[in-house]
Amino acid sequence: MIIQPGHALYDTFGGIHHIYANKTCMKALQSGKAFPDGAILIFDLLEVKSADNTLTEGQRKVLGVMQKDSKRFAGTGGWGFEGLDPWLLAALRNLTKPDAHMITDYVLPQAPRTLARVLAGGEILDIGSGEGFHLLHYARRYPRSQVMGLELDSAKVETARKNIAEAFLGERVSLREGDVNQLDEGGVYDLIPEPYPS
Repeated sequence: MIIQPGHALYDTFGGIHHIYANKTCMKALQSGKAFPDGAILIFDLLEVKSADNTLTEGQRKVLGVMQKDSKRFAGTGGWGFEGLDPWLLAALRNLTKPDAHMITDYVLPQAPRTLARVLAGGEILDIGSGEGFHLLHYARRYPRSQVMGLELDSAKVETARKNIAEAFLGERVSLREGDVNQLDEGGVYDLIPEPYPS
């Protein structure tokens, strides 16, 4: 269902939803069984912007978390609910951190030619850079490389640029705000990581 402007629930629930689940929750979703204690769901609701016949993410409207604990939350069907909180934002950011480590620690060693180019000072493009954690990881792991990121969300771009500046990596790390479909260069990157979605 797509909730459009004018619907009674649009102000509260209209927008682009990102849903994150921990391993316990994913197992239940994949099996179709009841959610066991320890299952966690995080809902990240962003405004939707319409321009040039495209729909893109805007500012965050709400961030919520659901945690299954039958004893602690017996009065609400075993589920606990929490709204926007700084700790939750940090937890959401941390969800994607392991992807970059997986690529550098396990994937690239299996591609020695690509690894050699990156180590020698290759060009890395990170798509969907978020708040810049992947960019900083690649830049630190491969100190001769140039790392470029691409991110649609203007708020995340602002935060990422601040993180890059605070890490003193601005000479080797850059970030564009935009859509990957707008890239017109070809064959210029030695590595374009494509992490699995959380």
